Amino acid sequence: MKRDVLRFFVPVLLLGVMVCNVCRADGADKKSTSNKRLKVGYYIAAGSASGGVHHIARMLYYSPQFEVTLLDGQDLRDGKLEGLDLFIIPGGDSESQYRMMQESGAEAIRKFVREGGAYYGICAGFHCAINKPTRVRLLPYEHIPGGFGNVADLRIQLSEEGGKLLDIASGSYIVRYSQGPIVRPGKSVGENSSKTLAVYKGNITPLNRRGIDMYDTPAIIYGEYGKGKVIATSFHPESYSNTRPIWLGCVYAVTGVKAKPVYPAKNLRPVRVAFYTAAVAGKNYLREMLELDRHPDIDVRFIAFGDFKSDALDHVDVLVLPDGLAEKYKRTFSKNHWLLKKFMNQGKLVLASEKSLEFLPKHKNLKCVKLGDSYVGQVLSVK
Repeated sequence: MKRDVLRFFVPVLLLGVMVCNVCRADGADKKSTSNKRLKVGYYIAAGSASGGVHHIARMLYYSPQFEVTLLDGQDLRDGKLEGLDLFIIPGGDSESQYRMMQESGAEAIRKFVREGGAYYGICAGFHCAINKPTRVRLLPYEHIPGGFGNVADLRIQLSEEGGKLLDIASGSYIVRYSQGPIVRPGKSVGENSSKTLAVYKGNITPLNRRGIDMYDTPAIIYGEYGKGKVIATSFHPESYSNTRPIWLGCVYAVTGVKAKPVYPAKNLRPVRVAFYTAAVAGKNYLREMLELDRHPDIDVRFIAFGDFKSDALDHVDVLVLPDGLAEKYKRTFSKNHWLLKKFMNQGKLVLASEKSLEFLPKHKNLKCVKLGDSYVGQVLSVK
């Protein structure tokens, strides 16, 4: 009797141990995948200019899951996409972004994705992904001529399939739209598959042009190009806290990695800094912003030229004009000295890069910060 019992239970016990070990191994594999540190290339060129560029930088640099490399057009041509997992093109001006990378840089991106890399484009980066001669051409969508709206909050509808791919709830979202391209399905760009994951459920009149019906046009597109995956949003999911899960979901859809940004803790009474985003160029300005943003006593806010004419600057202590495009500073401030004088006459500090300094009014509260110098110490001097 005892022998019969042992004959029955010993194999069952061994089978249970085997199943348990398989489950543990499977769980370990899933855990290692979720803890993978993703190597991300972030495109920062003359065309990458918007407050959204900085919001994305924050999410990238403050996520333990990401290892970030800033790339410009020359870096693409020099083969620095090799070894990366994901390449991101943020908002800005897609024409300038393409001009900086040139066709050889665009081909480097295609090769990167074709061989298994992932691509994520936002607004201008969305435009770079579509099938147009002077773009990267990763997905079979085409730009509707004249298809650019104004700036507004618009409703999108994320499909059930889109929700599953992004691992977020499907349904309706209010998003920040800022002159993103309006597209439609178009000709193939080679071996690929593509689909629309979300569409617009609103409309907005384009700037100085006849209106184009953007209702039900693509807001999020997804596809495969060779062995790689591509996703793009024509709106700015990084701009609002309630739509940032869409941004993180798009990264997840093409990489399988769930990012969880951990932002620096701030003290109760930080120095408030307005960081000017309208003349950005190169990679230095982003490093300057992050150095300020990481400090517990500094609260960074992003502003553009239009904020000078509102009350946005009434609530900050320091204005930073970082390393950027001299011609943009010239165009903006040569005839608008009064805007800066008004700010400095209130006893507030302007920290200006060398490229902006010659276009600014002389004032005791205007200080020059040379390339490579730290802004932090001078910002904290007003505390």
